[in-house]
Amino acid sequence: YDFFEEARFFFIVTELLDGGELFDRIAARARYSERDARAVAAQLFDVVAFLHAKNIAFRDLKPENILLERPDSDTDIKLIDFGFACAVEGRALTAKTGSPEYVAPEVLAGGPYGVEVDCWSCGVLLFVLLAGALPFDEPDADPDELDAAAGAERGGIGGIGAPAPTLQQRIQSADYDFDAAVWRSTSRFARDLIASLLVIDADERLSAPQALEHPWFAASHEPGTDPLQGSQSFKEFNAMRKLKS
Repeated sequence: YDFFEEARFFFIVTELLDGGELFDRIAARARYSERDARAVAAQLFDVVAFLHAKNIAFRDLKPENILLERPDSDTDIKLIDFGFACAVEGRALTAKTGSPEYVAPEVLAGGPYGVEVDCWSCGVLLFVLLAGALPFDEPDADPDELDAAAGAERGGIGGIGAPAPTLQQRIQSADYDFDAAVWRSTSRFARDLIASLLVIDADERLSAPQALEHPWFAASHEPGTDPLQGSQSFKEFNAMRKLKS
């Protein structure tokens, strides 16, 4: 890392991350093995815990904002794009920002909210890693309707007209399930961690430090290494995203 200043320009030198987006890697793999997902999640919760200790809410956690360090690594990650991040004391935020499929219920409700919204997003992201599908989506929607619901996927939802009502209702009621066909080979520890993060009441939701203490991360529990059978829905969502971009 370095910084240079000239008469007319400032130069910031950062590390090279050429592994691409985590989003694209998930789409390519269909879904992560439980062990690889745990390695990614441990780093993510560690970063989120650091930010929250500084009273910073990231507010846009999603696979597109996570880069892999190298093409040959599926688990070494860096968090990027702090465009929606902000300092907050307690629950004083009300702006409806983020990406539709990953926002917490209290964001959709207009707040007030605090750093806990990032932990909800971590739960969505962990679900995506292990299932290769979004917990809250509209698989039967017309492509144009889906695009409208995910329209601010890179730029945030701005005015809250962006998420389709059914998507918003599903998020606000935590309406998701662990489809047996997809989740039968995943440990109960992983499912319990996700369920402890996708909690409507922010007071009851696990914090990032609490998530790191969850039994899923315990050394005595060794999740499987074999890639699990994934869902096509995330690949289709990725293909639609690229087509519309």
